[in-house]
Amino acid sequence: MKSDWQTQTIEEVCEVVNGGTPKTGVREYWDGGHQWVTPAEMGKRQSPFIAETARTLTDAGVANSSARPLPPMSVILSSRAPIGHLVINTVPMSFNQGCKGLIPKQNLHHKYLFYFLHANVELLNSLGTGATFKELSGGKLKSVQIPVPPLEEQKRIAAILDEAFEGIAKATANAERNLANSEELFDSQLQSIFDDQDGAEYELSDVCSIESRLIDPKAAEFADLLHIGGGNMVTKSDELIDLRTAKEEGLISGKFLFDRETVLYSKIRPYLMKVSRPDFMGLCSADVYPLKPRKGILDRDYLYFLLLSKRFTDYAVEGSGRAGMPKVNRKHLFAYRVRLPDLELQKEAAAKIDSTMNARSQLSKVYRSKLRALSQLRQTLLQKAFSGELTSANERRANVNAVAATTSPQYTADVLAFAFAKHRAAQRDRTFGRVKGQKVLHLVEAVAGVDLGRDPIKDAAGPNDSAHMRRAEDWAAQQGYFAFEARGTGGYDFKPGRNYQKTLASSYARLSAHKDEIAKVIDLVIPLDSQEAEVLATVHAAWNNLIIDGVEPTRNAIIAEARENWAASKLEIPAARFEEAIRFIRQNNIIPDAPPKLYVQGRSPCFERS
Repeated sequence: MKSDWQTQTIEEVCEVVNGGTPKTGVREYWDGGHQWVTPAEMGKRQSPFIAETARTLTDAGVANSSARPLPPMSVILSSRAPIGHLVINTVPMSFNQGCKGLIPKQNLHHKYLFYFLHANVELLNSLGTGATFKELSGGKLKSVQIPVPPLEEQKRIAAILDEAFEGIAKATANAERNLANSEELFDSQLQSIFDDQDGAEYELSDVCSIESRLIDPKAAEFADLLHIGGGNMVTKSDELIDLRTAKEEGLISGKFLFDRETVLYSKIRPYLMKVSRPDFMGLCSADVYPLKPRKGILDRDYLYFLLLSKRFTDYAVEGSGRAGMPKVNRKHLFAYRVRLPDLELQKEAAAKIDSTMNARSQLSKVYRSKLRALSQLRQTLLQKAFSGELTSANERRANVNAVAATTSPQYTADVLAFAFAKHRAAQRDRTFGRVKGQKVLHLVEAVAGVDLGRDPIKDAAGPNDSAHMRRAEDWAAQQGYFAFEARGTGGYDFKPGRNYQKTLASSYARLSAHKDEIAKVIDLVIPLDSQEAEVLATVHAAWNNLIIDGVEPTRNAIIAEARENWAASKLEIPAARFEEAIRFIRQNNIIPDAPPKLYVQGRSPCFERS
């Protein structure tokens, strides 16, 4: 904290006022000219400022209650159910007993106080007491310490946060809109698959069944099988989370046994659309239907997408009943009528929507990461604001833009500088040149899921986008950040520039959203030499290509795609190196999941698409 800042208590810099509610049964107290707010209304607001409220009080209502009006530009804090909603009243305003009013004294700016309380909601919650719900007492609130800089400094900090948070709000809205658009595109294409199909009409009972037997999960033969319940399934996704064995969960009641031919459908709350295609044998709870498609008539993947379609979901919701816990009964499920094309057309349609689903999954991962990053940036800015570390509005705006756009040359330069810094710390900086840097960028996209805006091709040195990296290098050189300098013996060395340390220090805020994921990728390649990193990235890209091409990624297929079908120079590298890379990928659990964006173009695949 800066030397000219003081630390005072809330009581020293504010008057703290309690709220109240007039008797609700006395009509003369309500619908007058005095604004009156509650925590519930505060929680619905997007803007910090409030001028009108849903309910108002008359003069009599104010006079006959403890609902004292606050002067304009005070701060109202909800002190229970929950603790932490905040507004600034721009007109005189009262509030109920679930709030505390803070009237700033002359040495405290209202917006600075608002942001301070916003930054310390977690602290305020920790001070709350109560068995049924926590409540923050006036005494505890008054004892909270607040850093108090000079008034002009408070105004400057508030202005910087205003501008930065406006940028964050816009970036958040864009990310949320893009996320919603990707979901809508998937839903639309999914429904079009079933709208366009002809074929014989069946009831679901004619083409799939529940054949699984109920077993005792305590039996030794089932103890090590993974158990799937509705809570382990993810909405509109094949992902399964937090799986444990029957033994680990201590299961007692009967469970259904399923195999790799089964589609699992969660019958609880069908609007959640939880469907899964497990690739292992396991157990499922009684709240999950283990459905087995009839061979020769219904394709497993087609059934999976059918159960995810809006038409089926609407049907399931309509027949689920039980308002408290909607549940699809077996009779209603199997009565669903569907037209089925022949099996080959089903497989073709399922493969098409599978590709769209994978793309949506990758986009969703990117946008959700951006939303997390923006949320983290808000908190980082608040922490810096009240420790005296907040700098200019321009820097805050740059940070917001950097988080919102990972595809900028600056972001790529930051990744390269971060990679070099970690190599230097491990005394491996001599191994970090342009080739290894390019491989780091590819793996950051392919493994960490961070979209850097690359369009990789099959280059002699692996999956490269040289133009993309050059743009980052040019930007870095102009900023005095770093450059890659040619070695006399061939290759390039990373050379820090005059502003390297300063720019690197500020890069951590720009990378904050994905810093942990990027660090994990860099840590994987630090022990590798340049050729090992090249082979690793090439094998990973080749593996990804095969999956997208519909080719089974066997050991031989991966090596052929990465070595024989990549570039002539790859044949000079022993096949054993490629086998080592495959083992490395498996051991470190970075097996490709085929994001279509990372299909590496180049020579034609040596396998026909299936």
